[in-house]
Amino acid sequence: MAFGQSADAKYCHALAEKTRAVTAGGTAPPAEVPVAISKCDSGDAGAIATLEKYLRDNKQELPKRG
Repeated sequence: MAFGQSADAKYCHALAEKTRAVTAGGTAPPAEVPVAISKCDSGDAGAIATLEKYLRDNKQELPKRG
């Protein structure tokens, strides 16, 4: 992670990593999930809600914020 990232950007990155782990197990995500991961990777924290929903729908615990 780059120095100086906002708390939202760090949280988004953590959500993206958790989502990658879930999808690596063979779970095919809806089309908006890879887009959200890409947004998080580029520092756009606007994808947080999409990734939170996906993880909750898959009965995953969300990473801690902050």
